Amino acid sequence: MKKHMITLCAFVCTAAMTACVSTSTGNGSSKPVAAEGDDAKPAPYTRDGDYIIYGHYEQDGDESNGPEPIEWEVLEERDGMLLLISRYILETKPYNVENEDVTWETCSLRKWLNVDFYDDAFSEDEQAGIVKMKLSNPDNVCWWTKGGKDTEDHVFLLSAKEILEYFNFNTWDEDSQLGHSQELMAGYTQQALNNGLKIYTVTQDYYDTDLAGYGYDKSCIGQSYGVWWLRSPGYISCRACLVYEYGYAGWGYETLVSFDNRGVRPAIYIKL
Repeated sequence: MKKHMITLCAFVCTAAMTACVSTSTGNGSSKPVAAEGDDAKPAPYTRDGDYIIYGHYEQDGDESNGPEPIEWEVLEERDGMLLLISRYILETKPYNVENEDVTWETCSLRKWLNVDFYDDAFSEDEQAGIVKMKLSNPDNVCWWTKGGKDTEDHVFLLSAKEILEYFNFNTWDEDSQLGHSQELMAGYTQQALNNGLKIYTVTQDYYDTDLAGYGYDKSCIGQSYGVWWLRSPGYISCRACLVYEYGYAGWGYETLVSFDNRGVRPAIYIKL
C-alpha cells in the first residue's frame, strides 16, 4: 500500500459528541518494534501474485473440507520483517464480550487473536516465523480517551493512526479526523458471514449520490463489504474505532465494544 495523501474536505463529523481539538493524525507514538527477547525465525511463507499465503483458517463455512489458506496483503517491509493484514475479514467477533470500559490490552478480542486464532491458524513452524511486537496504543486524538498500556502481541489489529499510514485516503478532514478510503473497503469470508457479520452492498444509486463524490471508482458497484474493528479507543472507553463498510474511517468512527456483528482482519509481522 502507498502512503496516504491528505485531501481536505468539507465532511462534518456528525457522529462526534464534541469537536476534535487536535489537528494531527496521531499522538506521536512510534512504530511497533520487535519485543525484547523475541527469537522469530525466517517465516515459511509463499507468494500468490500480490498476496502472501500464510497459515490456514476456516473460511468457506464448510468444516468438512478443512481450513483454507489465508491470504495477506503486504503493508510494509522494514527491518527484515513484513507487516501483513488479512485480505478478507476472516471472522466476526465483538471487541469485548461485555459492554464495559476496556483498552486494547484488556479486551477479549486481543486474547482471542493471540490464543485461539494464533493456535488454530498457524503451525508450529509458522508460529516461529511470527514476530512478537511491542505495540503502542495511542489515545484517541479527538476525545483523548486513553489507549492503554503498550502491549506485546503476535497478532493484533491496526490502529486508527496506522490505517492513515498504510492506506490511501480519497478524502481526509484534519478538523474532524474523519475520511473516506476505497482501499479500506474489505471483502469477507463465508465463515465471517455465517457468524453474523454486518455487510452492505454498494448500489448504483448510493455510488452516484455518495461514493462518486469522494472519488471512488466504479469497481465497487454491486460488491458487498463488511465492517471491521481497529484497536483504538472510541470517544469513551466502552467504545472502539472501526472501519465502516464503505471505507469510512478515522478517530471519530467508533461504536460499542460489545457489538457482535463487526469483523476481524488480523495483522501480523513475519520475519524474512
